Amino acid sequence: MKEYLFSKAVDQSLLKSGLTVPKEACEKMQVSLGVVLEKGQYRNISIKIDDKTFEAKFVNVNFAETITDRTVFQIRYSSQSEICLYLNSKYPQISEFIANHNSDEKLIIPSDIQESIDVYAIDGEMLEFKDKRSGSAVLEAFYKYLGPVNSLGGYERSYKLVLYKVLFESIRDGLPTSTDKIAELFRDYYIERIQQGKVPDINVSRAIADPVNSSVKDTLDVILKNPYNVIHQKGFMSIENDQGKEYFKLSSELNDVIDDHEIDKILDIVEQKLKLYYSSIDIGDGGKLREVIDKFINGYVDAKKGSFSGSPFGTFVRSEIPNAIYNTGIVDTQKYLITGSVGQGNWATIPWICIFDRSITTSATKGVYIVYLLSRTGDSLYLTFNQGCTDIKNIHGKAGAIKIMRQKAREIAARIDSRGFNTDENINLGQGLTDLGELYQKGTIFYKEYKRGLVPSEQVLREDLSKMMDIYKEYVGEKPKIELSDSTPVLRRDQNVSIKEDIEYIKKYIAAKGFSYNDGLIEDFYLSLKSKPFVILAGTSGTGKTRLVKLFAGAVGAYAKESGGNGRFKLVSVRPDWSDSTDLFGHTDLNGNYIAGAIIDFVKEAKENRDYPYFLCLDEMNLSRVEYYLSDFLSLIETRTNVNGEIKTYKLTLDKAAEKDYPDLYIPENLYVIGTVNMDETTFPFSKKVLDRANTIEFSYVDLIPSFSSDAEAAAPLNKGNDFFKSQYLVLGTDVKSEQQELARRVSVDLQSINKVLQQANAHVGYRVRDEIVFYMLNNDTAKLLDYDTAFDYEIMQKILPRIQGSSEGIKNMMCELFKMFAGDYSGFSQSYIWKQMDDYINKKSCKYTNSAKKLCYMMRRFEEDGFTSYWL
Repeated sequence: MKEYLFSKAVDQSLLKSGLTVPKEACEKMQVSLGVVLEKGQYRNISIKIDDKTFEAKFVNVNFAETITDRTVFQIRYSSQSEICLYLNSKYPQISEFIANHNSDEKLIIPSDIQESIDVYAIDGEMLEFKDKRSGSAVLEAFYKYLGPVNSLGGYERSYKLVLYKVLFESIRDGLPTSTDKIAELFRDYYIERIQQGKVPDINVSRAIADPVNSSVKDTLDVILKNPYNVIHQKGFMSIENDQGKEYFKLSSELNDVIDDHEIDKILDIVEQKLKLYYSSIDIGDGGKLREVIDKFINGYVDAKKGSFSGSPFGTFVRSEIPNAIYNTGIVDTQKYLITGSVGQGNWATIPWICIFDRSITTSATKGVYIVYLLSRTGDSLYLTFNQGCTDIKNIHGKAGAIKIMRQKAREIAARIDSRGFNTDENINLGQGLTDLGELYQKGTIFYKEYKRGLVPSEQVLREDLSKMMDIYKEYVGEKPKIELSDSTPVLRRDQNVSIKEDIEYIKKYIAAKGFSYNDGLIEDFYLSLKSKPFVILAGTSGTGKTRLVKLFAGAVGAYAKESGGNGRFKLVSVRPDWSDSTDLFGHTDLNGNYIAGAIIDFVKEAKENRDYPYFLCLDEMNLSRVEYYLSDFLSLIETRTNVNGEIKTYKLTLDKAAEKDYPDLYIPENLYVIGTVNMDETTFPFSKKVLDRANTIEFSYVDLIPSFSSDAEAAAPLNKGNDFFKSQYLVLGTDVKSEQQELARRVSVDLQSINKVLQQANAHVGYRVRDEIVFYMLNNDTAKLLDYDTAFDYEIMQKILPRIQGSSEGIKNMMCELFKMFAGDYSGFSQSYIWKQMDDYINKKSCKYTNSAKKLCYMMRRFEEDGFTSYWL
């Protein structure tokens, strides 16, 4: 039985050594733990936090009477214990605040980051630390998230409601909530709808559209991706392992306040919401196609005059029109996906309704599909057989995409009977179109126009749709393979190719361009980008830093717009007069007009095309003070959080004049910023604020002998999506899988040993650096690119050594101790020419961390010859 004892603020003592038990709780705590302690005595206890258990001591402190005459009980643990490390990772903002205000005095935690815990006694010698939340507040928050019975806000599909239904029914009836059992009940719900002659749902995955022929595992995959993922991120649900079996569980806070009455209340809301949701789907009259098309043509232009968010017309296009098309019986719900769109965040210039053959594509960005396109003015609606253009445009640019799509349209039209549809290029979506609208026109293969006020009968519309479906089926049945020539072909690789194989191909691509980099550099560069999308390349002028960024981007299909490419690579030369973030993001002039900065349009384009990586190269970035002009980016990059599977930052703070063209702009997950710096006296040094937020890769190796590759294929870039680079880890305490926790612990222990030496000269690192080194090592472990010592060596070079500079004896002693660790078994130095002793050892023996040992040797030489050293000299 769990018993509440007391509450405690998360503060310096809790995160470093333990806590003092409040006087009023001392007796209750002893009784709960079943102990009676005299002064100086202690008892080993266990403490549960989340799903983990840690060791600590319950102590009756033996204070001298001169200090206090009262009995003081404390819960104690060391600063290096597992419970201390976990608490610091659990409360990173407070931990970082304490680390940045290194003081023996008691710190006042700012109110905006304050946290508290509740302490409970559990079964004898165990306590539990729980985040302090009011039970009623948690339940209130859940009902707010569930929403009122007459609203479907936040419910685009039935998934979340059905998961609530089967989970809460199982809890109410005392049935197991194992993941496979819940998935089976989830699937059964949709099978029952089919047995009743109803559509399972619309715009859903194949596993739900065809549940009879889908496995429980297929269904569970759908649940885990969405809805479980979004509910879990809200803190209301989790998956727990019990004796090797996984179970869906309500959060402990919610579970504590949920009883049978609340479950019945929740299920009643869920049932009414499901009834409301399916009311538009279960139409059953099969005669609404003309009605919805007429409403689409006549209503969209007026709808655009109102608010986009929550617009009923948006729901009409996304839900009612697809429903009406499905209900004609012409389009099989299991084989075809129908999706309507009026834009993302803002009203689209050209709204559309797509019909996708699931075996070909489920995205309007690629493949061939049927699509209804409404002209800009709303005067005409076109039923078209069309092509996705976004992927082609990203690779080949607008002009190249038009050329490719027109060639493909002609080849398809030559093979497939038009069935009376137009095959010319006279489709007219209006004047002043965006690139996307223009490409919709150019991608059209067959089409028919419906004029406003002249929409034909239901029968004609159905016949047209049926004929267009016949064209689609013929196209898919022939499976045409059209090889389109282009001056920059793209290599399409098997999806099962490993990351290591892709990296090897990228190295071949770079070598084929006549450039060579030292072993491990490309692997290191990739791991650095994946661990955090901010990397610094440092070295003397002319060593190929900028060239590496351009070649690497080109190797994965990203090219500069200036050279006729897809615009996913941008080179920006930093100016010496840059002094704040307006140089990058823009400012308002004296006339009230917003003047765009050097990168804002690039950031906006990346945000609007998150499927592909965008590379921004800030060339010679330390010609001006980085912490001045890059301050907004440096702050925002630390606010990254996972929102429904997308990594987002806080919004950019822009002038009011920018709101029209750059609404809701943030640093998107697919933007990778690489800065190049020259290490000489003409540039500014980096602050620790910058160094802590980046991997700094040093360039010193140059191979002037070109590699004339005979591998013709290596001249073609890979077409890699953003998943290849996207960060997998943001929070150490929650994102690390159980099978990788041992590795994370090993890295932390090795780093802790180094940090103790760094403390001698006040150069030690904090939790941000620890987390980023751990993430780098976890990414390397997943990709199997480098062995452990080599990867850790790179991280020492990139995250530790750049912090070292100075002329004190403490700096010298610290470098000596670090060299002993990096060498592996070095015992000590004589008093003079230490750098020569280091150099002799490196030349004669194998070091544990070779690169770091060599760099320290160089830095020691500078120290002994010049009286000052720095990583940057």
